[in-house]
Amino acid sequence: MPGFVNLRGMGCDQVRGFEVVLGDGHTVHCSAEVRPDLYRALKGGGSNFGVVTTFYLQTYPLLKTQYTVSLYKPDDYANIIEASVATHKEMETDAQAAYFTNVHRDFVAIGQLYADTPEEEPKVFEPFRKLESMMAPVVPKTDGTLSTLAQAIGHRPPKGKRTIFTISTKVDTDLYLAIHQIWQDITATLPPSSDGTDLHYTIQPVTASAARAGRDNGTGGNALGLQEVSQNWCVFTLEYSRDGDDAVHQAAMDRLYEQVKAAAEERSLLLDFVCPTFADKRQDVLRGFGEENVGLIKEVAAKYDGEGVFQKLQYGGFLVRDL
Repeated sequence: MPGFVNLRGMGCDQVRGFEVVLGDGHTVHCSAEVRPDLYRALKGGGSNFGVVTTFYLQTYPLLKTQYTVSLYKPDDYANIIEASVATHKEMETDAQAAYFTNVHRDFVAIGQLYADTPEEEPKVFEPFRKLESMMAPVVPKTDGTLSTLAQAIGHRPPKGKRTIFTISTKVDTDLYLAIHQIWQDITATLPPSSDGTDLHYTIQPVTASAARAGRDNGTGGNALGLQEVSQNWCVFTLEYSRDGDDAVHQAAMDRLYEQVKAAAEERSLLLDFVCPTFADKRQDVLRGFGEENVGLIKEVAAKYDGEGVFQKLQYGGFLVRDL
């Protein structure tokens, strides 16, 4: 989950330096001042350049956080989607706010996260407070820290198998409703929840300020190519337990991907960026960073790994060799 990226940018934007073992066995340091090309490429470019053995991270004062997670009735999805979009728009003027909307067949989980512990309810979450379909809070309102937040909302996948992909889009209620209908149609073709099958998706809002934060925090930017627009990194996850279902379930996910992508393209709302954390191995992650960053990643890989060690010896992982 992107979390509080609107405050300070992506996790990679908090790295002030790397120690890297190159393909020839040498260890080098890189930062905004030393080998800045390698430094920038490592912030998004994956395992194309070397083995990172040390990260030098920017630290900040302990961040207080207030959070709650509640379950809502799934048949209220239209109002839930409208509330999600409205809250996302409010987040553009309140960088302390974050949320996620996680849609399952039997419930919708909404997490409201705030980078402070105010006594009054943050105004940004008012659209969620107006919903009348809440069933129960699973994490009551808590004043904590990023550490306790991570423990509270950490998802532990059930035993079994899972497949995942992500698509980035601009924010639009009609598109979200169309995606929900596609998800419902595909879900109807799968075994029931009682069989251990759970196809769910998560709306993950990212504001324009997240891209600006990474650019303006003095670390020289990253190689992700984020557009400075409000966007949703929508993640689709299929978890299942029965052996022998791989082909059927992967086919369902393939249909879901193609139909969701087409729905976003038809409305001119699809973004090129594909978040590596949630991407399927077949998704073209590096090209989604944009032509300029692809050029940087290729040049840096050729410069620091001239023998192509990390292209030849790795099984996969969004590599330059696949471009």
